[in-house]
Amino acid sequence: MGPVAGTIMVIPLVATALLYEGGSAFFVWFLYISLSTLLLNISDFSRWIAILHHMGTPGMICLLTIVLITTLNIRNMRLRIQENLQQRKSTEQELQERNCELEALQQASMQLTSSLELQPILETILENAQKLVRADDVHVFLYDDHELIFGAAIWDHQHQQRPFQQPRPGGLTQTVALSGTPSFISEVNKEPIYEDFRWGGAIAALPLKIGEQVLGVMNIAFIHPHVFKNHEIRILQLFADQAAVAIQNALMYKLV
Repeated sequence: MGPVAGTIMVIPLVATALLYEGGSAFFVWFLYISLSTLLLNISDFSRWIAILHHMGTPGMICLLTIVLITTLNIRNMRLRIQENLQQRKSTEQELQERNCELEALQQASMQLTSSLELQPILETILENAQKLVRADDVHVFLYDDHELIFGAAIWDHQHQQRPFQQPRPGGLTQTVALSGTPSFISEVNKEPIYEDFRWGGAIAALPLKIGEQVLGVMNIAFIHPHVFKNHEIRILQLFADQAAVAIQNALMYKLV
């Protein structure tokens, strides 16, 4: 391979690398510094041509390999930086959402303690539960002497004086009242407990209890399937605890 051929061979190699990288400013800078450093140490351009000629085909292949490896490393580094930025943005957004939820929970707590009348408290529970997870329907049933009594409800976008459906014997509401354990169902159509009432949505049923005493059950429903995330479960359980305290205070006040 002659000097001119060697020089001509290097040019497309460098150009190909530049095009592959999309004209990365960092990559251009890298090549510029590398070649400039080499040329500064070779005062005679003809000697530079002679060095390229001396490298021969194996040397040219080695140069191409170095250029492509460097290009790939820079490209991978750029992808990692983009991924890190996206993850950071997602984390910041998630933190902002959690802060909003905690603020909403704090406001709900303040509203629950603003009254000792049972019915206003039940309506406050409905409104805040619906806001916390953007639910479609919310019901509260009081539980006294093993009997579920309708307390309050929001469905069809407004407060209602009756439940959408009375609790079924052996159904979810009764099961939660007896066990004192919350239940989160992402798709009711797949649950045996709803085999005779497949309405296609999702529901969370949380006991409203003080210690081991169940005062009621709060049902939060979605008209479509809904996967309950960990932060939603946590915020609803915290709210259920606050709601139970407010209901107990109202019941005690009623006895005075």
